[in-house]
Amino acid sequence: MKAFVRVLQDLVLLVARLVLGGVSLLHGWYRWQTVGVEGQTQQFATAGVPAPEVFAWGVTMVELIGGALLVFGLLTPLLGLVFAAQAVLSVAWVTGPNGPWVADGGFEYVAVMGALALVLAGFGAGRASIDALFRRPPAEDESDELRYDDTRQG
Repeated sequence: MKAFVRVLQDLVLLVARLVLGGVSLLHGWYRWQTVGVEGQTQQFATAGVPAPEVFAWGVTMVELIGGALLVFGLLTPLLGLVFAAQAVLSVAWVTGPNGPWVADGGFEYVAVMGALALVLAGFGAGRASIDALFRRPPAEDESDELRYDDTRQG
């Protein structure tokens, strides 16, 4: 049963990475090719975002480069934190004042993407990732369970 749960966890993390990374990559490509950084800067300036040019470049590059890295599972916990921070800033500066509904330019989509990013920040990429290649396998005497070790001297 433990093996089944571990495989299921890896599959869920893979799907989460592919969805967040893929959607972010597509959004970044749209910002880069269709809206343009100048257009994104103008949108941010209109919304009252401080330093709109910096954030326009930052959001575009995070979505393009970070999205691609997430798809392959490289630097996943760090990128999860970056994407979660981006979601919080987006709700605070852009979509939050519009309320929760996307039809009104609301924040529920951003909130879901931010929550997904937090899952990846907390649980990592799973075994089907480049991150897994650089992880040290646990020693044979280590277990996942917390236990009291009375052999340790205080």
